Amino acid sequence: MFCSSRVAAAAATWSRARGAFAKAASLLARRAREEHEAHAAARRLEEQSGNASVGLVSLEDRFMALLAVGDVDLVLERFLSHEFDAAAARRVAKQIDAAATEVHRTLLRDVGPAAETASVRVAELRALARWRERTASAGLDETALDAAVAS
Repeated sequence: MFCSSRVAAAAATWSRARGAFAKAASLLARRAREEHEAHAAARRLEEQSGNASVGLVSLEDRFMALLAVGDVDLVLERFLSHEFDAAAARRVAKQIDAAATEVHRTLLRDVGPAAETASVRVAELRALARWRERTASAGLDETALDAAVAS
């Protein structure tokens, strides 16, 4: 019971930390979608006039170009220079780091030992189930135990 409340608290911390990042990412996605729609309208006009058009760049391709060679297109440049706050990014990074640390600490302190104890108990039961002469009267069956562990 105590372990589940710690996991729930860590999950809530993680959700709060993601909030600001998700807001900034959705803003960037909206800006990219608006640019995509504007380019699509321009492409339709070019196609109607008979001019060939170049394909549109996805949001993932924009970030990959930024990370790979430092190439920043107009939408990313506008977003990063006017709408993205570096202090907010650092704050979100610290929140996410703190949330991940709390989740890791909870896993190591509470979930890990419980999982280890459970695996030892299952191994003991499996060993007893293989000793049919002693445990047959108790109804301990190795195949039933394996089926229960697998499900």
